[in-house]
Amino acid sequence: MSESDDILVNAVSFSSGSLLREFHLLKELPDVESTNQYHVLCTSEVAERLGDTDPVINLYPVVPKENGFLQPIQTPRRIFWENVDLLRWARRIDPDLLYFPSHISNVLNFTPKIVAVRNIAPFYPSAQPNRTLRESARLRALRIATRLSVRQAKRIVFFTQATLDRVAEYIPSVTEKAVVIPHGVPEGFGPVEPDPEILASYNLPEEYLLSVSNVARYKNYLQLVEGYAKACEQSDGVPDLCLVGKVIDDGYSEELDAKIRSLGIADRVHRIGFVDHGDLPHLHSASTGFLFSSACENAPITLIEALACGSAIASSNRTSMPEICGEAALYFDPYRPDSIADSIGTLATEADTRDALEDAALDRAKEFSWKDSARKTCSVFDEVIREGV
Repeated sequence: MSESDDILVNAVSFSSGSLLREFHLLKELPDVESTNQYHVLCTSEVAERLGDTDPVINLYPVVPKENGFLQPIQTPRRIFWENVDLLRWARRIDPDLLYFPSHISNVLNFTPKIVAVRNIAPFYPSAQPNRTLRESARLRALRIATRLSVRQAKRIVFFTQATLDRVAEYIPSVTEKAVVIPHGVPEGFGPVEPDPEILASYNLPEEYLLSVSNVARYKNYLQLVEGYAKACEQSDGVPDLCLVGKVIDDGYSEELDAKIRSLGIADRVHRIGFVDHGDLPHLHSASTGFLFSSACENAPITLIEALACGSAIASSNRTSMPEICGEAALYFDPYRPDSIADSIGTLATEADTRDALEDAALDRAKEFSWKDSARKTCSVFDEVIREGV
């Protein structure tokens, strides 16, 4: 690299998951490469959450907090931002490189670009049955935008090999420019002595199985609670089930409540809702085990958090989940309640299996490092900038 290179990061369209990743990367990048200047375009909300940063990180809160139109779901407005407003900032900063960590780049600028593929929903239509016409149109638009973005990009960052392989089925050319850079373990996650006050604040039962995910159809909560009900019928001693996560799909949330009532397990399933991120290590450490039933994920940080806390995990066997957990989990078919029930029964009743999974989880978590992610990211930045010189 030259003595100082300017890298423009478009963080305006960050979702919570991408913000978490880039928050950790931005903390590590100055230690790995201190000569670059990073110019981060973001909402005022993101700027507040990032707080004080290293002097080489320059935050530009270009969108007011109350203006939420640039969330990923608002695809047309987002494309307008990245192809019109962003150009003005690019001319002002004159960067050596544009980095798009939230999936879609612009197509009207010739500065070298790197794109991180984050939203894989357009490439897994079967994971989202019963879509509305609006949702189907949005997924098609995202698929088209992804094709245009990766065509323009000098490098394409994937977080798992599974996601790269899937996208390559639709866009074979991505393999020529792809690099896989895994996530790290979020700060503060590891085994802890559970704080009784934190547990009491969520009214948790004494023993419980934990599941952490937003409430959306592809998370397969209907199948999870049906599998849980079967496990309770088949085995004594299955703990209560605690579901943590904010509601993304109100209609699906209502279906979930109705399903729980119809199965007669309303007294055994606790919908906790949103939990402060800093409290999750306490919930993990106090749980009997962790369940993850999603049918479609890119690189779920939720699973990495569970690994880092030493949770005994039973997970969906779809998309990237086996790549994340390796041998540190039991696996089930997220569409088959019988398969889910078998894993829950094993997790709940076989102490030796739980102990082995907990040890394996801690070992597996050591393979995820934000410093390694930052080092690999800087290496990709370096390669692309040198190619453009």
